[in-house]
Amino acid sequence: MSTAEDVVRNLDSQKRWIGMGFESFDRDPSGVRNKLDRFKATVEDNLAVLGGDGAPAVVDARAYLAAQELLYTQKDAEMKADDSIRRAQNQLRYAENSLPNNVDSARRYIDEATKIADTFSNDPSYVALPVVQNFLPGFLAKLKEVTATVDKTALSAESENMVRQTRSYLRYVETALSGSYVNAESADRYLKDALKASQPLRDDPRYLVIDDVVACLNELKLKEPEYSQKIKSAMLAAAFDTDVQPARSARQRLDQIHDVSYHGADDCRRLAANLEKHLSNLQEKYSDLEAARIEISAMHRAIERVQKLLGDDAAAQKTAEAAKLALAAAAASKQQQQAEEAARAAAAA
Repeated sequence: MSTAEDVVRNLDSQKRWIGMGFESFDRDPSGVRNKLDRFKATVEDNLAVLGGDGAPAVVDARAYLAAQELLYTQKDAEMKADDSIRRAQNQLRYAENSLPNNVDSARRYIDEATKIADTFSNDPSYVALPVVQNFLPGFLAKLKEVTATVDKTALSAESENMVRQTRSYLRYVETALSGSYVNAESADRYLKDALKASQPLRDDPRYLVIDDVVACLNELKLKEPEYSQKIKSAMLAAAFDTDVQPARSARQRLDQIHDVSYHGADDCRRLAANLEKHLSNLQEKYSDLEAARIEISAMHRAIERVQKLLGDDAAAQKTAEAAKLALAAAAASKQQQQAEEAARAAAAA
């Protein structure tokens, strides 16, 4: 049976092993934990032999154990802090290395680094550690810097994509409005797509400090009214080409009249009146279309010719004036269009 002296010698021996364990704590923290647990068990198992709770040997052993437990807690926290510091630094390095090609991965690394920094700032077991106090300020500054870089890179990538889409749609508009066959409906759809693709760029001030974004929006600002006018004119021309068919048929019949006595004066007047009726509807609906005005003027001349054959000089004179007005309006419309194009070109320059 062990005596008090035997137990004390055993505890002293364990203290030496505990001291050596702390010297290599980083390599084997669980070994130190086991040694402390064994020391505690030895004291508690031999409490009676040592003289009970108030015995000097028991008091000393428990005081020693309390000090070692505190040391263990500190060293364990420091070891975990060192590990977390390494992980945090790695996360930032991974974030930087992910740029500029993989912004999503960079954000995930930033999130992980931020979580570690939050733990250091808020967990009482870390806040007071000198290693954390020395590390945290510089790390937070670096974290802020890398986060700003990631945000800027993400913003640039997002803007590049939207700028590319906007310019692609503008090219599609140009193609749809060029060549011998103009597709006004496609051009209109592509212009709306360009406006939609560029909407975030116009709404978010962060994009407006990027040179390529500003250039793209300026290009869109200049081209939108030009394309809108061309689309409107093309749609109007397509509608006119459909609506003018009855008038063209009426003119063809009128152009066949060369001898009033052969066709009959009443039939000649009826055909002329029929064409005039068509022209009245077309003039009201297509007053802004240059090509329509030119063709309407030519049709007035066809009516004028038949009216002269009929000897109705007053009506012929009135029709001739209408033809001149239509041509003058067409010329004015063309001049206005040329002036607008010149203004846009000057603004672009």
